[in-house]
Amino acid sequence: MKTDSIILIAEDKDLIKFDTSKSKILWSIKFEKKIKGMTRINDHVFATLSSTWAVWTSLINFNNGKVLWTIKKHFYNILINDNSIYFIDKWGKFNWISLSNGEEKHRGALPFSWATPKLSLISNKLFLFTKKKTFVFNESTKNFDKTKLPFSLNPSKITSILDEFQINVNSLSNSHDSAIIYAGDSGANYGDSGMGGMDGGGGAGGGE
Repeated sequence: MKTDSIILIAEDKDLIKFDTSKSKILWSIKFEKKIKGMTRINDHVFATLSSTWAVWTSLINFNNGKVLWTIKKHFYNILINDNSIYFIDKWGKFNWISLSNGEEKHRGALPFSWATPKLSLISNKLFLFTKKKTFVFNESTKNFDKTKLPFSLNPSKITSILDEFQINVNSLSNSHDSAIIYAGDSGANYGDSGMGGMDGGGGAGGGE
């Protein structure tokens, strides 16, 4: 059932929330830097901003348009669990930051030398796995502990996992008549939105 007719429009440095049923702008933000891309997750809008030499990510409250924080990072393979954001940065490092204020809680190397693991949120735990190895992130020690996937899941046979985070995102898109529009040359390529790799629970990689 459709509950609204809201779209988000990114045009150069402007981010606009627009109600199509009333032809009305609900809020508008002008950034100092160009909007490269964006994505909405529940009441959060992540906008990727770029200049000639650097990339920033801003978190905006979807309801009132308030910019909550901006940090100099480019997000890949993002997953959200409660007040935590997990992602891989452009240097291939694992990052754990606070959703509420963007504060860095941990940044470190992945437990794989050559392979690119898949990230999956299962039973509120973050798993990284390839066909041969599986690790779970321990927030207390900030280490990756070698383990096995729960429920006797076999990573060597898994081609895809639609994890808890992705199911919530997909449920959002099915329950609202909302959309994202990129205007001008602001980055219509979703894969280049700064949220690239939202297939966190996708096919397990090979290698290690």
